[in-house]
Amino acid sequence: MAIERHEDFIMSIQSNHFCWQGISTDMAKAKAFYTNVLGWDVITDEHDTQVFIGKGGAVGHLQAPENGPPSWCSFLSVDDLDASTALAAEHGGTVIVPPTDLPAGRFSVVTTPSGAAFGLYQAVEQDTLAEPGPGSIHWVELQTTALDQDLAWLTSVFGFTTRVQEFASGPYHVLEAGGTSRGGVASTPAERSAFVAWVQVDDLDATLAKVGKHGGSTIGATVGEPSVGQMAMVSDPSGATFGLIQPA
Repeated sequence: MAIERHEDFIMSIQSNHFCWQGISTDMAKAKAFYTNVLGWDVITDEHDTQVFIGKGGAVGHLQAPENGPPSWCSFLSVDDLDASTALAAEHGGTVIVPPTDLPAGRFSVVTTPSGAAFGLYQAVEQDTLAEPGPGSIHWVELQTTALDQDLAWLTSVFGFTTRVQEFASGPYHVLEAGGTSRGGVASTPAERSAFVAWVQVDDLDATLAKVGKHGGSTIGATVGEPSVGQMAMVSDPSGATFGLIQPA
């Protein structure tokens, strides 16, 4: 993460927003994949960090995997990193990376009680949300094996409120802060809980074709909700998974 100004480098650091993505994967393959499939550009900032830029602003940073498989990590902005990290542990989460200094602020990595990892980030200065649109992060959700436990944790640690939307697939819990929807939580039949970042695209079928053409994979079938859109889970050539959504 960095605060170097760039005409297309806009990073959200408002409190309780999922503001950033850390993509840990094979860097050479990732540059070709994400630029061809999602239309992102790659810049090297003043701290020698590789940063993905979408049409609406900066999306996240790229790095080689460290101590784990290729993956995406969503970062939630907080006002007080040390306090939020301590609360995460006190209420049943796990601290994977303790509060650590960066040129642009501080971060930590924690898990929900069910084991879903994500980052916390406290920025040096205020900024604005990247513009929504194709190539932007449309939504971040927690797919959990322990719905009640993780929901209670998210509300206790970060002060989220929740509302329920009923879909054909079952109830969906929307996380809200300051009267704004910030993310979602849903039960999953998978063996592990995980956060999923959904990237907005104009044409899901065309994008899925690009995923396959450039070495990635589609995971499962395309699903849809009339009020939400068409969605599919995919992975990059090294196996880092994320979602694609063509909004309704």
